[in-house]
Amino acid sequence: MKYKTDNLIFKNGAASFYRDGKYIIQAFSGAPYSRALAEAYAHTFAYEAGLPVPRTVDVFNADDCCAIVYECGECRPLSDLVADSWSEELLDSFTRLQVSVHGRKAPRMHKLRERMHEKLGASPVDPTRRYELHNELDSLPKHNKLCHGSFLPENILVTEDGRFLIVGWSHATQGNASADASYTYLNLLLRFGAVTAESYLSLFCTVSDIGHEYVERWLPIVAATMLAGRDSQDREILNQFITKPRKRAKNV
Repeated sequence: MKYKTDNLIFKNGAASFYRDGKYIIQAFSGAPYSRALAEAYAHTFAYEAGLPVPRTVDVFNADDCCAIVYECGECRPLSDLVADSWSEELLDSFTRLQVSVHGRKAPRMHKLRERMHEKLGASPVDPTRRYELHNELDSLPKHNKLCHGSFLPENILVTEDGRFLIVGWSHATQGNASADASYTYLNLLLRFGAVTAESYLSLFCTVSDIGHEYVERWLPIVAATMLAGRDSQDREILNQFITKPRKRAKNV
């Protein structure tokens, strides 16, 4: 391997991020090479669309891992900065950055709707309710906006001068921005509670000029796709949205 992976910066799910001089290596241990190639494709698409993402310089397969190499100065994940709480400034910057992603069209990316149907099919939701959610998904507006698919603080790198850079593009699709916002909202709710999640959603709707009701239509569907592998507390919260569609949790 021509890059050094002895300086671990942080881990994010199945990916480990290492620093090697001016480069960051995002390594996927035990993953197929296609995993890195697929993410690198979406990452490069975002870069060419003018979004703030590190420049990809290499994708390689070596030993028991595959990796993407980015050119990037000193940085740390936003999740480190908001581990205890979000400042208004950070939440505002985070939300506006997501809205800027949705401002790009992505006609060559996989369709979010198809991905959601696949995830719904594997969801442990009651079959009758799952059938209703499939139908609801088909009734929602079809868009081709670029959706990150996992717009969360661990996928934002903050540089020394305070700039935000987006990584973690493996779930990127073309689709409806309200679905992407629903995923972010539900994850913020589970991790940080209702105050942060509601502040995010209000800000998202204001900045994007999208009505709350449009995001709320996606919440039962997205919540159902998030159930698998969650602990009992998370499932209880997510089920609030699945069994009572279009109602947001206020006191979680």
